[in-house]
Amino acid sequence: MVVDCSTYEIKRIIQRICGYEGSAYGVFNWKRNKVYFCFNPSPDSIIIIDSNFNTKVISWHAQSLVYNAWEDKIYSPNGRDIGVIDCFTDSIIKVINSQHYFCGLPIFDSIGNKVYCGACYSDLLNVIDCKNDSIIKEIHTSISCPSYGVLNKFRRKAYIGAILFDLNNLPPLIVISTQYDSMIKTTNIVPYFPFHAMTIRNPIIWNFIEDKIYLVGWVINGNGGIIVVNPYTDSAIKVIPESVQNMRAWEFLPFSNRIYFTENINQIFYLCVLDCSTDSIISKITLGRKLFDIEVNPKTRQIYITDLKDSALYVIKDEVGIVEKKDEREKIKKMNEISNYKEVIVYEITGRKIKTGCSEKNLEKVLPKGVYYLQIERKDKKEMLKIVIQ
Repeated sequence: MVVDCSTYEIKRIIQRICGYEGSAYGVFNWKRNKVYFCFNPSPDSIIIIDSNFNTKVISWHAQSLVYNAWEDKIYSPNGRDIGVIDCFTDSIIKVINSQHYFCGLPIFDSIGNKVYCGACYSDLLNVIDCKNDSIIKEIHTSISCPSYGVLNKFRRKAYIGAILFDLNNLPPLIVISTQYDSMIKTTNIVPYFPFHAMTIRNPIIWNFIEDKIYLVGWVINGNGGIIVVNPYTDSAIKVIPESVQNMRAWEFLPFSNRIYFTENINQIFYLCVLDCSTDSIISKITLGRKLFDIEVNPKTRQIYITDLKDSALYVIKDEVGIVEKKDEREKIKKMNEISNYKEVIVYEITGRKIKTGCSEKNLEKVLPKGVYYLQIERKDKKEMLKIVIQ
């Protein structure tokens, strides 16, 4: 179903058979304004939809997809292979082979131009060089079936979890250096990600506004719920009590510094709002009969929630912006001019890197008006600061 976000008008319904509930998985190619969907387990599972609603089908038994904007290519695991799709021709230009079955959701590292994808029945995490489209390294993670994760671009780390097949065998969250492609740490945190939840796009969230990691699970010998991880120490700093097994989908909203998630308690469905500045639940409302997925439109600040039983699309608008703390406002005022640094990397508020190696000491001359994050490397330390150019 294609919906016009300004009028809520259904523009087109594209008929497609899904293998099972929630088996469709899609990525957006913003360069070409096209959407790529895979419908597992159909053998011709990848369908491409452009802005004119034209469609094309690629015969590839896709499990999941990830888009590489640098190379303008899609990577899709399928058994022991990963198909590489050229988005200009929308055709498979290479198949990367492995001795192991690929599993889970591939992760794209835009800084290193690499894709990470785990292996089934193994502890290996495959590292794929996207320039040559070849496996350049296999990282032993010590957890079986590393299947999903998230990147922290500021610190060049990846947080990797495994599919939970057995509650008696709880694989911990691990931390990988994406700069050196090596293990950093095995944490005392156990993510909750059962096999039936494989269609969730983002089981782990990186909040780049606060530079914190959020996931659902337990602390070993501790409590369960939404776990907040400090990426400096890679340890849990707070556990927000929530029913671990009842959460279905969640999304981070950078424009309000909140996380929206759905919860099913005794067949009553709730939409919940987590304020990331205080790490507390600030709202919980009943909604729908079987909430399934959440999508965010950052331009309109609207949240779209699908419901399987109602066959409905709920639209909610988040009006509240980010409220700066007093000490943060003072820090911003002093950041209009930066000195005594070796290197500055500038990120947009969306997390996209826009400038590297700034030599200008007055950034107002080179940046348009807006909010930015600066990764500053001084002689003795690295730090992340926020600035406002007015």
